[in-house]
Amino acid sequence: MSKNSLLLLFVISFFVARTSAQGNLQFNQVKYFQFNCTQSGGSVFTESLQTVTVPAGKVWKIESANCGSYSPTTNSLIYSSGGRVLLDSRLIVDVSSNTGFLPFWIPAGTYTIGIRSMSLTNGVQFLGSMSAIEFNIVP
Repeated sequence: MSKNSLLLLFVISFFVARTSAQGNLQFNQVKYFQFNCTQSGGSVFTESLQTVTVPAGKVWKIESANCGSYSPTTNSLIYSSGGRVLLDSRLIVDVSSNTGFLPFWIPAGTYTIGIRSMSLTNGVQFLGSMSAIEFNIVP
């Protein structure tokens, strides 16, 4: 292949890559959320919800999410309590079956993040956490 052919191939490749690019991601910060709900009426379905907003011009990559029961009397955390972490009612992590859809990318917008448990013992707290990396979208 001649020198001119290689140069032409490089220039075409550069412009094709440049025109199809949608911008670059630039690290901004790490986000961490904690959730807490306490059962007071026996073993029934419980839920804790929190609204979060991904600002315009940013995107989040949810890296981890977890939930479990915490007993203040025994000072112990149990992660196999049948809990789930959800994003707008879509499953992110099911702790009891050890399944999930992580990492999970979300664009700018407002979302409801929640933890759910099918049952808790009186006085036991249900805790959840989620961490995400926030990126700036650089054109």
